[in-house]
Amino acid sequence: MRTGASSQGVEWGAGILLEVGMDNYYVTFGQQYHHEEHPEGGHPDGWFLVHAESEGEARETIFNLIGDKWAFMYSEERLNKDFFPRGCLRVIEAKHE
Repeated sequence: MRTGASSQGVEWGAGILLEVGMDNYYVTFGQQYHHEEHPEGGHPDGWFLVHAESEGEARETIFNLIGDKWAFMYSEERLNKDFFPRGCLRVIEAKHE
């Protein structure tokens, strides 16, 4: 995943610009999706990146998108990316007002 600062107050994450000051949360998927198709492209060997102001906002965002069709949510510090060889499958920007 490509990350880095830009000159406009945003940073790159997974090839898109993300708002600075937000946190990254990583949503992973159960083993059942080795054998059945996930409705939004999730897979147990990868994660969805949710960019949100808080864990609560990230959980609400992912639940609104895929319901309960995910397993765990990790913070940046807690995700061991070595366990997920497919890496980032999708980037989701939380809608906050």
